[in-house]
Amino acid sequence: MLKFMGRSLSLSILSGAIAITFVIIMFLMAVVLVGERPVVRGLACQFGISSDCAGQKLRLELQQEQKRLEQMRGQNRDLMARNQEMEALLKRLASLDHAASSYVIFYEDSNSSPTVTTGHTYASLLDPDTLVSAHCYLQVEVKGAGTRQVNLGKMSDGAKISLRNYSKAELKQADLSARELSALQSRCQWPEKSG
Repeated sequence: MLKFMGRSLSLSILSGAIAITFVIIMFLMAVVLVGERPVVRGLACQFGISSDCAGQKLRLELQQEQKRLEQMRGQNRDLMARNQEMEALLKRLASLDHAASSYVIFYEDSNSSPTVTTGHTYASLLDPDTLVSAHCYLQVEVKGAGTRQVNLGKMSDGAKISLRNYSKAELKQADLSARELSALQSRCQWPEKSG
């Protein structure tokens, strides 16, 4: 009986081993038939069993490139947002420049009476070296008319000074002679001529 039990145990172990081998073979056939060869190939490459690992390396490189591409897309989105911020700042700066354009700096010669004022008009705060024009005038009391501005001259067209920008009627009302006019014009503070 012992002999019979030993044989039955041996047969049980043998049939178990055959069943396990059959299951493994069926699993491998199913993997191959279903198309999961990359899994098997990947395992073979990982453990160094197969020498055909070029496809696996290419897939890994492709995945890495896709990750890099996503990172670059994120950076691109950030740069686009920064670009929009810069464009908004540029528009704001342009509107500020427009609001500040054509400003005037006044120079007064009040050493003797009457005070002679010269205004230098510049293109904008962003372009403070571009002189557009200059004008020289004084304020005088006119009998019966109050205070009036009398123009003594102007400068424009690239530092060309015109001392004939005055009205003879204004001079007559202000009671200024040609000699006084010349003395007043010499007190105008014209910008330095460029060129």
